[in-house]
Amino acid sequence: MGTRNRPNITIEKPFLHNILDIIGISALLLSIAYVVLNWSSIPEVVPHHFNAAGEPDRWGDKWTVFLLPSIGVLMWIGLSFLERIPDSYNYVVKITEGNAERQYYYAVTMIRLLKNEIAIFFALLSQKIVEMSSTQETLEFWIVPVFLVILFGTIIIYLVKSIRWR
Repeated sequence: MGTRNRPNITIEKPFLHNILDIIGISALLLSIAYVVLNWSSIPEVVPHHFNAAGEPDRWGDKWTVFLLPSIGVLMWIGLSFLERIPDSYNYVVKITEGNAERQYYYAVTMIRLLKNEIAIFFALLSQKIVEMSSTQETLEFWIVPVFLVILFGTIIIYLVKSIRWR
């Protein structure tokens, strides 16, 4: 069955999802405010890429500190639109009339979690780059691995639920 034959069901957003969205977008907006408030103390050249040890290995103009929160906002908006069309996603199980609502709910929940996890990660990195530009410290080693565990953990949990509740 192609995506044309799938049921078109609107998945209501539970209260917890609204809270997650508020946290995610607030993190991004606060990171932009943090950059603006610290603008005068940011040097003209800032780190914008890091090696595996967390050491800056590429530097750029201070305006690049707006790049991560801007990408985060764009991704948040894009994923917010995407979560409205779960009938067009690819699924690991066949979508039927009987399982569509549950499968759509799990998929939309995964997208909502991912968009907010990414938003918080980009906000955190933005704040760390502003701090590091003044102190010349390295990025803490734990940040990227923890983010990846959270991100892939969300995807794995979704896949397991999706397969278990066909």
